[in-house]
Amino acid sequence: MRAGRLRRKVTVQEATEQRDHRDGGVYREWAGVADVWAQIMPLSGKELFEAQQIRSDTSHKIRIRFLRGLRPTDHRIVYGDRIFNIDAVTNTEERDREMILMCTERNPDDQEDC
Repeated sequence: MRAGRLRRKVTVQEATEQRDHRDGGVYREWAGVADVWAQIMPLSGKELFEAQQIRSDTSHKIRIRFLRGLRPTDHRIVYGDRIFNIDAVTNTEERDREMILMCTERNPDDQEDC
């Protein structure tokens, strides 16, 4: 992997479930677990078609160095005021050097805590 391509500093956040003591409800809370350098690439053409086989709204591919334990169900990527939900994680060539994250960018107006 060429380090020069990783130009964006992003935060990997992990979800934890918290119980609301007032009404007993459960909600997700996000906390940063790592700051990493990344390459953020919008998908187009064939890549977009293939990504939509995973999930219909996948819109970006994010490349980072390998980060053990990263899971789509428990983590997301934050870059500035942009939030990317992770749809799929690929350990490139199973070499534990880099990961490709297929992501969906959240709409900033979306109030749902996902």
